[in-house]
Amino acid sequence: MRQQGQDPDVIRHAWTCQHRLDTLFHRLAATKPKQVAAIAGAREMVGFLWAVLHDIDVATLQEDMTSAA
Repeated sequence: MRQQGQDPDVIRHAWTCQHRLDTLFHRLAATKPKQVAAIAGAREMVGFLWAVLHDIDVATLQEDMTSAA
C-alpha cells in the first residue's frame, strides 16, 4: 500500500484533495474545455500542497527521508 508509513495528516489532505479535484474536474469538464478544467484542477492542487506544507513539519519529514535512505 502506497500510504503505509506516511504521515496521517498528509494522507488526510491527499484524500480530501483527490475527492475535491475529481468533483471539480468533472463539473467543469461538462461545460468548459478540458484544458480549462485541467488548469483549474492544477491551481486547486497547488492550494492543497501549500496546506500540507503549512500543516506539517517539513524538517521532520526530511530527517525521516534521509534516515530511511
